[in-house]
Amino acid sequence: MPRQSKLMRTLRRTRIAFLVLLLGLTATALVFRTMRQKVEDETQAYFDDHAYKATDALAHRFQTYLAGLRASQGLLVAMRDVSYAQWKRYVETLDLPRNYAGINGVGFVRYVAADRKAAYEEEVRRTHGAAEATYARFEVKPASDRPGYFVLEYLEPLEKNRQAIGLDLGFEQARREALETARDTGRAAASGRITLVQDAARTPGLMVALPIYHHELPHGTVEERRAALLGYVYAPFRAISVVEETLSTAVRQTFDLTITHRGEVMYGGEHGQEAPAARSLYGRDFFLDIAGQTWKLAFRSRPGVHMGSGQRLPAIVLALGAVVSLLLFWITWSLASSRGRAEALATRMTADLRESENRLREHAQLLEIRVEERTAELKIAKEAADAAKEAADAANLAKSEFLASMSHELRTPLNGILGYAQILSRSRSLSGKEAQGISVIQQCGTHLLTLINDILDLSKIEARKMELVPRALHLQSFVQGLVEIFRVRAEQKGIAFTYEQAGELPAGIRADEKRLLQVLLNLLGNAVKFTEAGRVVFRVRALDGEARAPEGQRAPAQRPPGALRALRFEVEDTGVGLSAAQGERLFLPFEQVGTGKRLTEGTGLGLAISARIVELMGSAIQVRSEPGKGSSFWFDVRLPEAGEWAKAVARGRVTGYDGPRKKILVIDDHPGNRAVLVDLLAPLGFEVTAAEDGQDGLAKAAEVGPEVVITDLLMPGVDGIELVRHLREAPERRGLVIIVSSASVFEADQHRSLSAGGDDFLAKPVRADELLDKLQRHLGIAWIYAQEKGAANEAPPAGAPVAEPPAGGVDAGLVAPPAEALAVLLDLANKGRVKPLVEEAARLEQADPRLQPFVAQIRRLGADFEIKKLRAMLRSCADAARGVDGAP
Repeated sequence: MPRQSKLMRTLRRTRIAFLVLLLGLTATALVFRTMRQKVEDETQAYFDDHAYKATDALAHRFQTYLAGLRASQGLLVAMRDVSYAQWKRYVETLDLPRNYAGINGVGFVRYVAADRKAAYEEEVRRTHGAAEATYARFEVKPASDRPGYFVLEYLEPLEKNRQAIGLDLGFEQARREALETARDTGRAAASGRITLVQDAARTPGLMVALPIYHHELPHGTVEERRAALLGYVYAPFRAISVVEETLSTAVRQTFDLTITHRGEVMYGGEHGQEAPAARSLYGRDFFLDIAGQTWKLAFRSRPGVHMGSGQRLPAIVLALGAVVSLLLFWITWSLASSRGRAEALATRMTADLRESENRLREHAQLLEIRVEERTAELKIAKEAADAAKEAADAANLAKSEFLASMSHELRTPLNGILGYAQILSRSRSLSGKEAQGISVIQQCGTHLLTLINDILDLSKIEARKMELVPRALHLQSFVQGLVEIFRVRAEQKGIAFTYEQAGELPAGIRADEKRLLQVLLNLLGNAVKFTEAGRVVFRVRALDGEARAPEGQRAPAQRPPGALRALRFEVEDTGVGLSAAQGERLFLPFEQVGTGKRLTEGTGLGLAISARIVELMGSAIQVRSEPGKGSSFWFDVRLPEAGEWAKAVARGRVTGYDGPRKKILVIDDHPGNRAVLVDLLAPLGFEVTAAEDGQDGLAKAAEVGPEVVITDLLMPGVDGIELVRHLREAPERRGLVIIVSSASVFEADQHRSLSAGGDDFLAKPVRADELLDKLQRHLGIAWIYAQEKGAANEAPPAGAPVAEPPAGGVDAGLVAPPAEALAVLLDLANKGRVKPLVEEAARLEQADPRLQPFVAQIRRLGADFEIKKLRAMLRSCADAARGVDGAP
């Protein structure tokens, strides 16, 4: 009994300790539950936001795809019949990897009735086989008998879609249902899950089709649309490509995404099955409409991935609360032997516990407030970012509009200046002083045009829209022109200029002559500008043609047409040189590294633009420099060898053309621009009529019936685009050639004018040679050149034997000019100035027709740049002239 009483007293004394433990654990559990709920809510919101953004990104990507298909539909509707080459070029301009990432290609599906299948296959092999070997064996596949076939005729890029060409998309139910839905509704329609025949991995995919109907047939009802069906614009997709190109790797690692359509997995999942929701702590489902098909997007969080900012805080609070509760229990138990002390201690610990609870509640409230503040900050930051983006877009739009306006306003007067300078330079009645003045006008106008083009080039570089336009050119002529320009500049500064050639250079190459010239002019111009004493060396080296076959051995086999040639262009000078700090800023826009007067010359854009152009060529400008000792700039390029370069070599001044007279209508609201074209074309034998605006142009086109219309783009009233559309709608003008000319050089204006029906685009200021090339190409005319008057001036036909000067220098029966004229010609030959030499010889020929055989020899040697033979010939003539003069 006493022992039981003692036990009861002990239990009564220690009940406070258990009460403290119970209260501590209860409070800890409540706080833990509250905080865990807060963290889970925050994490769920974070997960939902990312899932929504991912869904929105996929929806936006498919809208972009559909916009591209509608543009392709517009092309086929506008042109009615698009050849394989035209379709290939069109898809290349779309730049699918950059603008439509994830798409497998863009194609055209033609509907073919069963009775036309064999004829259709033969027609495709005949029309497309020459352009692409795939079409030489074209046939509809898989072989089967059906009332009609949905044949995939075009699909670019062809390299990764070659297996699909000729595929009848109606062979499979999912594809056929999409095509029939698009046909009956007139809208874009997507298929269910399919497997692309060109996909080696056999991953799930889909296709989207947009119908095209015959213009001549009505298509207001379902029956009419079925009867009027021509085909479809078509695009295949791999679901995995669409997702991976739309969502970054970082985003996809945030969650597991499974996409299903009618229970079939399109993307994600395990072994083709939808991922079970029980494995994930967080999940969210969205539904996405894909051209009439509904995708279910199931987002599930990954195990072990914590998305909340305070994921560990509840566990810390739980552990800390449990430790504190046990500590309080131990202390209370230890002091339970003294009732008074135990009660006082219990009271104090209870107060402390309440205070801890209050603090925990305060911390929970503070955490809630901080979460709300952070949410508000994120909202404000998002609004600020959206506002900044809108401001940046507005600034870019304003910059583009400003550049377009300034380009038009500056190029319009330049068109008149440079146009009449070209017209006057073609006159033979000018004195030497007048010709020099015209040359100064051309140089100043060209310099101003170069500055304008530098600003526009920089804008294109920033927008990543600069492209190269390669064509055939004669390399020696190209290089010799540069040498002549800078040899004169170097002589004016009193420094030496040397041209060195290494290896066997190709006769012709395919390159963007304008851009290559722009780079070399900048490098050579800088070398001359920053060199006060010493020399400038210009080197052109054939990196793959330096080794020659030893004497007596067989020469290497001739290279195939179009073979790539490795060339190095190098400019070395003994100028001021560059420091390391200057070298780091060298290729930045608007940066100039000179000092004094040289710092104020130029815009500081030349090297920045040149570096970008060389990058587009697949290379980079290399620099080696030392302050006070000079610099060396070089770049290596691989360019195709061209055999048709001779077509690009000018034969002389155009004076007319063979064949019946052609009528040309010039339409421009600016009188100066009209006058330039009229004065340029009328002397060549064209019947030129001018119109002052679009309305006047339509009236005169009906009155005159021209073969060619050259129209401005921006005009009051009826502008150039509307004018072109009116002209194209008239059936009696089917063969009319329309050239759109504008001071705007933005690609959007060019594409707009060509899409409206223009045959070509001519930028202002108008270059006479460019205009004549376009007229020759579109009209098929043959020019008459000034130097073709008389058989003595004509160059010998290709392959005909040409008499070489004898070892002594010149034929004995050849009539040569006087000794004074020969001295001038020999001086030009010694300086390597071939072009002025030929021009001087031509002037002598005009004064004395007996010199025609002599001048013909000079022209032939000058065209082949046989400078040594030229010098030998002129020295022989000079020696003979001195012997005659000194004869008794």
